[in-house]
Amino acid sequence: MPPDTAKYLRDILDAARTIEQYVSGKTLDDYLQTRSLQDAVNWNFCVIGEALAQLARIDEATAKQVTDQAKII
Repeated sequence: MPPDTAKYLRDILDAARTIEQYVSGKTLDDYLQTRSLQDAVNWNFCVIGEALAQLARIDEATAKQVTDQAKII
């Protein structure tokens, strides 16, 4: 496993956990009415997409284990 593989996987996990923290206890209406929440969630989805794209570039086999990897990117 290339050394950066673990870094990108950590970045993906951290961003996903951050999203989970931001939306915990929130409703869809809360999300739709709070621009800062939308921005924070969207930013972390961008982090996930970019980390997965970089992972696919350096370790395609690992990236392909992520369900819907191409759609996420």
